[in-house]
Amino acid sequence: MSGAERINKKRSLGEQLRDARYATLDCRAASDNANKLVDCLTDEVIRWEIRYGRRRRGRRSGAEKLRAAVTGLLGDLLLARKSGDKANGWVYRSMQAQGFTGKRVSYRTFASIVDALKDLNLVEHRAPVNFWVAGFDSGKKVVHSRFAARFRANGKLLKLSREYGITDTNVEDHFIEGLSKDPLVLKTTSRRANGRKERGRPIKFERTTKAEILRHHVLRLNSFLDEHVIRGGTHRGFIRVFNNGDDPDFNWNKGGRLYSPGEDSYQQLPREARLHMTINGKPVCEIDVRASYLTILHALHNVPFEVSHDHDPYDISWSKGGRKNPTSRRLGRSSGNLGRPNVARERSRYRNHVRIDGEQRSLSSGA
Repeated sequence: MSGAERINKKRSLGEQLRDARYATLDCRAASDNANKLVDCLTDEVIRWEIRYGRRRRGRRSGAEKLRAAVTGLLGDLLLARKSGDKANGWVYRSMQAQGFTGKRVSYRTFASIVDALKDLNLVEHRAPVNFWVAGFDSGKKVVHSRFAARFRANGKLLKLSREYGITDTNVEDHFIEGLSKDPLVLKTTSRRANGRKERGRPIKFERTTKAEILRHHVLRLNSFLDEHVIRGGTHRGFIRVFNNGDDPDFNWNKGGRLYSPGEDSYQQLPREARLHMTINGKPVCEIDVRASYLTILHALHNVPFEVSHDHDPYDISWSKGGRKNPTSRRLGRSSGNLGRPNVARERSRYRNHVRIDGEQRSLSSGA
């Protein structure tokens, strides 16, 4: 018996149905096991559609939309089973078509999934209920209120989930309820006490124009990544953490790293394990940004970047005492030291004169 079932064993079915939570259909799979479970159920739904003549062949263009809808409903059903939920796993969602207008999941797709899961004996279903009262004028009864359809994952679906390591106690490690709308985090300055570093604590901040721009940057990044399937690691969306928020001179210029939250985040994996991850089935690679400054500089100025055995991109005419090392050092340093070149000046010289096709070319002139 699950934790939710133990808590709710004295509550009537009517009370549980009344306290059902709303199925947003906006959940995301956050772990590799969750994605595998979603794939399994999506395949079952497609086979059911073909078997019963809903479709003549497997989905093509609508396959990703179906998968997203299965993910949303499955997440809602399993999150409702977590320990302590007083509705004992019940969720509700209107089956009226107008309730899906402009939503992430269409009515047709949702209805097909519900029919398939019911027929496959994976979910319990309770039909909508109307509450009638006598009308003021005619005395005829009219609908006073309406309870939408209720759904709950049954034992068969819960057993299948456990086969993928997903239980009512760890379900929040595998599914998240949509992406964070506030991915910006601001912390106070870290300090040292008794020889130990104390990390800054999160604080509230003013929603300035700059803060909103930074927030929308992260939201766009999360929305983009949400369109792709990440395997081999857990990712629940990025947050961006800034530090020294209690500094009078703070202007969203301290920190700003992107973090994938959670102790099981892919960022916590060893480098070797991260390289086994995939995005949409394609392997990932890690880019050494420090070694990419020259590439980035060319891209910023829209200058072709040739790399071959016959052409060394570090072969710059003003690199004295050698080629690659002086260029790398000058591009990679943020400030000049005694005995070293002034970085700002040397970067300017590089921006203004670069060899292209064996000729000295000017970047500033747009040539």
